[in-house]
Amino acid sequence: METVPEKALKRPRGPMASYAYFVKHCREQYKGQSCRFADLTKECSEKWKGLSEEERKVFKDMAAQDNKRYKVEKKKFLEQGGVGYRSKRGTCRKRSALPTTPVKPLSGYSWFSRDEGVKLKGDPNVVGTRGLVGKTLARMWAVADPATKQKYQALAERDKVRYAKEMEMEAQKKQSPRS
Repeated sequence: METVPEKALKRPRGPMASYAYFVKHCREQYKGQSCRFADLTKECSEKWKGLSEEERKVFKDMAAQDNKRYKVEKKKFLEQGGVGYRSKRGTCRKRSALPTTPVKPLSGYSWFSRDEGVKLKGDPNVVGTRGLVGKTLARMWAVADPATKQKYQALAERDKVRYAKEMEMEAQKKQSPRS
């Protein structure tokens, strides 16, 4: 299979949602009139909420058609050697410049969060987003007794020592000539 030079390939535009088609329709109605964008979108939102399912069907059909177009273009793009699509959400992550670089040390709070976060996951009183769990952990850390904080600060100090040793070893590897 021949690959086309990257500059010649252009990623297909993503599919539009039915609401986006409706907003586009509203904007065409107000064309030529002086209207602030914020006011226009607010008015479109109110109109969208008032539409019946039958009235929305026109825009949903447009979105479905556009989704078909997108899938065809994406398939063609990938067959021609295009890159840039992830197989699953979150699979592309920024990696360290060197895979052998030591992992940075954790703070006392991070060690506390690791231990207590596992306990919170099973707690029925703390159900919700990661943000809610994070806020709960922050409150728990703020009111934790000094002995508990000392325990996690000691873990953090040990981790700093580990990191310093690993960084020293990494520096020695870079300085030593390869055999």
